[in-house]
Amino acid sequence: MNLNKFTKAELISKFKSLETKAKTNENDQSNQTLSSLIITTLINFRKILLKITLVAFLIRTLKKYSLFRRLWSIFNWLVMAIFGFSLMDLYDLLSWNG
Repeated sequence: MNLNKFTKAELISKFKSLETKAKTNENDQSNQTLSSLIITTLINFRKILLKITLVAFLIRTLKKYSLFRRLWSIFNWLVMAIFGFSLMDLYDLLSWNG
């Protein structure tokens, strides 16, 4: 395209039209990225929800077995120890008052 053929006014109008086209393309792309962001967020939420459901189902089915119950109690004991709780504090099994 030979730009020497156009006058200054024609060149300015062409540049302005190109700018408006670029702005509308950017708006379309931002809407696409927003919609894709929403879709990916929903997909990730669904994945997390399915994982939680699977873990809950496994816990529910494995509660019947005594080995799993022992492992679960050890895990609970470790969590309570990490956070500074003990069964004696919770249930007040020891009384220090005499």
